[in-house]
Amino acid sequence: MKIRSSMILGLVCIILAASLLVSFVIINQKNRTIITQEDKINDLENKLDSLRTLVFHVSEKGEDYPYARLPNASDIYRQILTLNNDTYKILLMPEYKGYSSWTETLHWLTDNFGGPQGIPLMLPIFGGGENSTSTTPKLTVEQIVDALEVSNVKWLRIAEVCSWYIEHNQSFPYEYVRQIFEFCKTNNLGVLWTEWKNDYPNKNHETFTAIQAAIQDYEDVVTVSFSTNSNELEPADGFLKLKDMFQKWGASIQPWYWNTTKNSDLMNMPPSLLLEHTITAKGIGAELIQFEPHWYFFTEEGQANSNLKLLLKTLT
Repeated sequence: MKIRSSMILGLVCIILAASLLVSFVIINQKNRTIITQEDKINDLENKLDSLRTLVFHVSEKGEDYPYARLPNASDIYRQILTLNNDTYKILLMPEYKGYSSWTETLHWLTDNFGGPQGIPLMLPIFGGGENSTSTTPKLTVEQIVDALEVSNVKWLRIAEVCSWYIEHNQSFPYEYVRQIFEFCKTNNLGVLWTEWKNDYPNKNHETFTAIQAAIQDYEDVVTVSFSTNSNELEPADGFLKLKDMFQKWGASIQPWYWNTTKNSDLMNMPPSLLLEHTITAKGIGAELIQFEPHWYFFTEEGQANSNLKLLLKTLT
């Protein structure tokens, strides 16, 4: 009987041990499953939230203007960094007197942005502007090199040039922009190319389809942006168009939207609507968002206003 009892007890122990082992295996499998699911969720969140960089226009129009003044670029940058809470990369996009003189602009960059190790900048190099005879600005590679020697340029900006060449019935300078792209690829600079005009193939007016051709082989260098000052596409439609067309895309969020769509002063645009455009771009997958103009976000004394505080409080 004792031998039989021992055998039964041993059998029970074996069964219990096997049960514990099976339970341990099941628990481990569940833990691995949970970890895998968490990794997938994190990967999905990272893919959905592609926004990494914010760029803010800063402007000095001169003493004749009661607005668009830049008392202290370093102070402006510090205020943005404080509100940013280490969430995004922050760049400033400088404009001096409407790009009227490169010589004066270069001196201004030298004196106000901390040198080659100073404030990270996105330098406007090619823009449509309001000049009816030529684009403003249109910097040469040599002029860009001059800027790199005196300031911390990380990105270059091309803005609203397709629309300028369409409206002035001139041929687009593809060789020029590709020379810029090659320079940027060699020197590890990014390019933001932003446009507001839609494509109209039946009128032989191409904007974003023209950009597709222009940036071929440089898709890793150029981030294509939709400017919300458009009166041809609503912001969400523009963002979705770019998402389907380009590897890297972003947005130029502008209260000029209120001027072009409502025929009202840009300062009257509700900050909640500008925020809505921003959140929409971010949600669709913009990698970079640029904001302008400077005076919508800062007072004449160079202090962050409620528009900027609301924007960054929501984004961060």
